[in-house]
Amino acid sequence: MWTVGRIVTVLLFAPIALPVYLHAAASQSSSCDGHLREESPKFRLARQIRNESMQSVILFVSITPRDITQDKLLTLSCSLGKTYARNQSFVLWLFDSYKAAKRFNPQGEGNDSATELAFRSFYSFSREENEQSFSWLPDPGNYASTVKIKLGPPPPLPSP
Repeated sequence: MWTVGRIVTVLLFAPIALPVYLHAAASQSSSCDGHLREESPKFRLARQIRNESMQSVILFVSITPRDITQDKLLTLSCSLGKTYARNQSFVLWLFDSYKAAKRFNPQGEGNDSATELAFRSFYSFSREENEQSFSWLPDPGNYASTVKIKLGPPPPLPSP
């Protein structure tokens, strides 16, 4: 059954996320447990979109290019997922440029090539779908290099 939340998510993220998922070169399974014990790389928040009625948050953040590794991106994604675990859904777009994170349009309109090349990772969880996943591009702009990792159910809700 298509809910309003699922329709909004598809409309907002399908133009960018769909190529990532369709052309994934490698698909893996993992868990956030081990990554939550690691120190997260520093990041800079460029934008935040919050929908209180749907209990969802979308973040656009940047990290330094030297921190673009699968382990560091996963550690940051899992850490922020845990931070926003009170929500029904959470989406994180990661870039290696603050300017790109500030400008990026998930629907593709207005993105220049520098903005597209700065996109490095996508993380999301949905309580409705009971899943969380992570994708990253080891080779910027080359969607065939995408690594997709299913992380199991969303992070647990924090205690009140």
